[in-house]
Amino acid sequence: MTQAITIGVPVRNESFTISTTLDSVLRQNRQLELEVIVCANACTDNGATERIVSEIAADDRRVKLINSEPGKPNAWNKIIDTAKYNDILFIDGDVVVGNGSVHTIIDFMNKGKYIAASSKMKKILKSKNPFGMVLNYPLTQHNFHGICGRMYSLRRSELLTEMLSKGYKKMPEDLISEDTWISLILEKRQKGKVVERKWGYCQNAIVYHQPPNKYDRFKRAINMAEGSLQLSLEYPELGYTVITEKTLIQRLSRRFSQWKNYNFKQKLVIPINFIKKRIKYEYFENRMAMKIAKRNYEQGKHTNIWHESISTKQRLPLELYLNLIK
Repeated sequence: MTQAITIGVPVRNESFTISTTLDSVLRQNRQLELEVIVCANACTDNGATERIVSEIAADDRRVKLINSEPGKPNAWNKIIDTAKYNDILFIDGDVVVGNGSVHTIIDFMNKGKYIAASSKMKKILKSKNPFGMVLNYPLTQHNFHGICGRMYSLRRSELLTEMLSKGYKKMPEDLISEDTWISLILEKRQKGKVVERKWGYCQNAIVYHQPPNKYDRFKRAINMAEGSLQLSLEYPELGYTVITEKTLIQRLSRRFSQWKNYNFKQKLVIPINFIKKRIKYEYFENRMAMKIAKRNYEQGKHTNIWHESISTKQRLPLELYLNLIK
């Protein structure tokens, strides 16, 4: 049976990566009835991204280019309004979608009766330098606690119903972290703990991405911290709280109190990430990012337009790209 799916791709200055992103979707090895909507928002590359998408759309009727006001939430709302099909897959414009992953994540969502489903991320390393592999370990990133913004699926009608039940006709235009907001919409929380979840994690649906360099990672950490503060302070009805432990002992205590709720894979991944972050000084980077985010938020300098991560938007060598989509 043919699956009818809309692929939504919000883009901003993705001229080096958008062609491979779209190619990885259009060449999926399953029989799919696809509609691909690329929504350009706040592009400042002199129309380069839009020209490339227009050229692809001229050759493939499944691809459509639209525009929105600046900010990913505006692009998200425009895609939701424009989409022909109820099942929608959102992807970033600088990723590569694993072969068969479009069918896999939609099938997982529908069979599990979820309203949304998140994917598994894998880092793309351009060289097999052992030092680089150690710094980027683990290469696979699991998203147990929230929807992965790089690729996630949703059932539009059911999600809009959930949004309306919480007082939203559309996604707020000023949102910084739209993927976390969707996770919260589909969760029921009591005293900050999740007691019901209407989204699932599909570990067989893979999206590949280029890891950011240290500068871009730190700037993105500030954006994420600003998004967390916004959700906590401006959307208290969603029950989101920012973790504010000041000492390592407090953080460890919280982790151990939650340990019994984790599955086997989570229990393996969490200690590895905990150690890795301290080796790479990410723990200190994240604390500094939160301090900067609080200052930006107090001064009204936060924005829903994220730092442009140049290091994740580099053109992929053809041989490497072809290996990813086998």
